[in-house]
Amino acid sequence: MNRLLQMNKRVVIMLASIALTAMLSACGSNATPNGPLQPTSPAPSTGTEQQDSADRTTTPSPNVTVHPVKTTKPTPTEATTDSQLRKQYVERIYKLAKSGKMVNAGDFVVGKTLIDEVHKAWGEPNKSEGGYDFYAPGMMKGTIAFGVGRGDVVKEIRIFGTALDPIKDGVLLKVSDVKAALGKPSTTRTTGKQHILVYKTGSYELKFVYTPGKSNDPTLDHINLFSPKAAKAMGEG
Repeated sequence: MNRLLQMNKRVVIMLASIALTAMLSACGSNATPNGPLQPTSPAPSTGTEQQDSADRTTTPSPNVTVHPVKTTKPTPTEATTDSQLRKQYVERIYKLAKSGKMVNAGDFVVGKTLIDEVHKAWGEPNKSEGGYDFYAPGMMKGTIAFGVGRGDVVKEIRIFGTALDPIKDGVLLKVSDVKAALGKPSTTRTTGKQHILVYKTGSYELKFVYTPGKSNDPTLDHINLFSPKAAKAMGEG
């Protein structure tokens, strides 16, 4: 009897051992073998996730104020036109004339400067004719003539050529430019074929000389700054 019980125990132990071995073998077959790690692909993003990302990129924070950049363009009234430049040039001539001076003629003063002072400062004239000494200083300053009065005092300064072209574009001053800047002249005169617009500037006369033609707006021939007092002959007071 005891022997039979011992045999049954052995059989049970053997069966248990076989069952355990089978279980361990099954677990080993399901395990992942050792080897390099394989990269894992990210899960594809959904349309909602992509839209959220775009929103975060393009939509400013509600706490940030975005100010649009403003660009200003000059209005037509701010731009200086050619006619305005010519007007300003005539106004400058008129302003200088009040003190007896002329553009491009340095500090020489009509009615005060001696012609010898001009010769000393500028050298001998390019030409002397009809009581005038003509200079051509270059640098687009045109021709400048000094008329000599009594006591060798400069009685008149005239400017010609490019001195009448303030913009240096080949267009000389016109009668309309003078009237636009200075208004109606003090008087008008005629000498031969030439017409003269005369503007009084203190003790001086500023003259704009032109020759009428087919044009309703003729160009100027020259501009004179004249001292009636210096032009008087000796003994006339």
